[in-house]
Amino acid sequence: MFTRIGSKRFINGAQARIMNEADSDWRDASKERRGFQRVSARVDAALLSTALGRVAATVTDLSQAGCRLRTRARGWRGDHLVLAIGDLAPRAVTVVWAGEGELGVVFAQPLHWTVMTDLAGIER
Repeated sequence: MFTRIGSKRFINGAQARIMNEADSDWRDASKERRGFQRVSARVDAALLSTALGRVAATVTDLSQAGCRLRTRARGWRGDHLVLAIGDLAPRAVTVVWAGEGELGVVFAQPLHWTVMTDLAGIER
């Protein structure tokens, strides 16, 4: 499993510490509990809800299970939203963390590997 920080890739567990870009804090990479590989991405998206309406967002980190979004939308852990990414049909997501100008969301249904790599612009 890999973690991408900026232009560098780290193999989880092999790198003692990695930088958490969200809050410039340090965490132990061996404590990562992610089940899918994450990749850096720059994909236009939009968050949709009755409370928010439609708010622009950019996917900056993507896995089959979820993504990190840069957005001006405010969200709270546990909020259920709809996320439209690129040309994909809108999909249900749940907010798992919220920071200043960023949200972490998990997809209700994971993305297929080929869909994720196409969105992130990764050649297979």
